[in-house]
Amino acid sequence: MDSEIMVDKIQEIEQNFCEINFSNGQGLYLLGTAHASNESIALVEKVIETYLPSDVCVELDENRLLVLKDENTLENVDIVKLLKEKKFLFFFIHLMLSVFQKSMAEKINTVLGGEFKKAIDLSEEKGIELHLIDREANITLKRAWNMMGFWSQVKSFVQIFFSEEKDFKEEEIEALKKKQNLSEMIVQMEKNFPIFKKVIIDERDQYMSKKIVENLGKKTLAIVGAGHVEGIIAHLKNGSHAQVDIVMLEKIPEGTKVWRTLAFLFPILIIGLFIYGFVYGDKKVTMDALFAWILGHSVLSGLGTVLAMGHPLAILSSIVISPFTSLNPFVGVGLISGITQFYFSRPKVKDFRNFQSDIKKPSKWWRNKFIKIILVFFLSSLGSSVGTVVSLKFLYDIL
Repeated sequence: MDSEIMVDKIQEIEQNFCEINFSNGQGLYLLGTAHASNESIALVEKVIETYLPSDVCVELDENRLLVLKDENTLENVDIVKLLKEKKFLFFFIHLMLSVFQKSMAEKINTVLGGEFKKAIDLSEEKGIELHLIDREANITLKRAWNMMGFWSQVKSFVQIFFSEEKDFKEEEIEALKKKQNLSEMIVQMEKNFPIFKKVIIDERDQYMSKKIVENLGKKTLAIVGAGHVEGIIAHLKNGSHAQVDIVMLEKIPEGTKVWRTLAFLFPILIIGLFIYGFVYGDKKVTMDALFAWILGHSVLSGLGTVLAMGHPLAILSSIVISPFTSLNPFVGVGLISGITQFYFSRPKVKDFRNFQSDIKKPSKWWRNKFIKIILVFFLSSLGSSVGTVVSLKFLYDIL
């Protein structure tokens, strides 16, 4: 059905706002906004009041809609499930990106995603059909992460967590919506992080162009980030939206070959080395290596949990389990210590509510029980990794 819908006419009303007429008589108003902008909020209200659309499409998924409607959604996060399903790292990265965006919005006295909230409120008030057209944020993040090479992952991780926070003014954010500035930003992103540009910009342009056409009403308003306007128009204009495979764009690719290979090969090599040492090599040297392996992982992983000021049982679990989880590609010490910390020192509502402010102040990390779970997870895992490196010298002596 999508392939039969062709663009008849595109008219630019103003920058980042255009009217698109289709061959079947349906119309689309495509509006590009900034996600932390009072001007964008006012613009959305003006456009809806002026054009009275039958349908409104917004650049959101179900989870982001829930967060936008209820700021306390974080309090209901199932931390144990995230740990068990190995989603904690992606959850934390997404959380940190959200904190950065919210901080930027607060500095100019606005609400992150305020233009979407305004569109939702007005749609409910006027009985306008609302459609969510964006891909789930976690899928986008996982696709980007798994499609990157090992060093790109390291570079991205450092960029996210150690970049300095910049003070933005509202006029600077509005300036980012200009086509020339957007183009420069996208070119810079493609140069430094080509996979990010492909997954976060290009794929979502495809995804949202498809979803917009699938949800077209008689007169539809689609509200997206200004950086997506040009790409969406291109897909609608040349009809490539009809060939977009939503299922493929929602598929999570396997991780990089480096991680997958090391995850399975390394434990086999270590176990094989110990077997070789006890059967064919010097048994005393092999026993020393085994002792170093156990002690190195136990002490350093336990020390990591101590530095996180984890619960005594979380510390104990790190000490006992680390030598074994380091040889298991499916279960890490961070999973065990994180779950133990959660069960014996459960975060309170205030810990979730204060996360955004506390995470920016290291002095408060150890007072916030939710942040403390994150510290236990990462520092116990880091300690175990360092334990592996320390043990390598003793393992080499077996040969």
